[in-house]
Amino acid sequence: MRLQGKLFISGKLTALTGLHIGGSKTDVAIGDIDNSVVKTSEGVPYIPGSSLKGKIRSLLEKREGRDLCTCGGKDCKICVVFGTAADKRSEETGPTRLIVRDCHLTEETKRKMDNKEGEFRELELIYTESKWENLIDRSTSRALHPRQTERVPQGAEFEFQMVFNLMEKEDIERFEYLISGLFLLEDDYLGGSGSRGYGRVEFSDLQIGIKTMKEYEGTNEPIQLYTGTLKDLNKDEFKDKLQKKLEAE
Repeated sequence: MRLQGKLFISGKLTALTGLHIGGSKTDVAIGDIDNSVVKTSEGVPYIPGSSLKGKIRSLLEKREGRDLCTCGGKDCKICVVFGTAADKRSEETGPTRLIVRDCHLTEETKRKMDNKEGEFRELELIYTESKWENLIDRSTSRALHPRQTERVPQGAEFEFQMVFNLMEKEDIERFEYLISGLFLLEDDYLGGSGSRGYGRVEFSDLQIGIKTMKEYEGTNEPIQLYTGTLKDLNKDEFKDKLQKKLEAE
């Protein structure tokens, strides 16, 4: 099995509702929000690549009627694309196809948050907002254990990038499978408390490029195969374009 090329999927991921991906609970001080979001060392919220990758995988597992699939089979799209335990991996499946980078706030979003501009003019914290949550005792209708939950506010934009390794011809179909996972995520939620309205996201400004060995030996610049929105991506047309690119190498 030989590496034929790499697909680069990039664009913006927008929070359409408040987004909560939990951070460390070990350093909470008195008076602080006790359900904080994950942040960089500079105190800026971000979306870990593991959270994004894990959610897409989970949705595709539900689509297949599986629960935490780790079969490692060469015909299992989930395990080949997203990976499996080292002791289940074989020469037939090859390396994990999908790499998901951490998603950081765009510079424009950070600037508007820093200056409290536009949709972030009422933002109470620097990059986030707080929301009180209550657990309700249904038998008495009393609120129990109220706590503050920190959220990245609606309208925040993150830059995302995924890298998809093309090892064999079947990977073209597997990449289409990944795109289906992005569609599923837009109709589901990312992070916690999705049933309460948190975590609705949207992919935009989508760009998909490819580097074959020819590009790595030359300019090292990806050849753009698609630019547009996720909903306008015609998977059949894209597969044909990708197939012709690989056959031309």
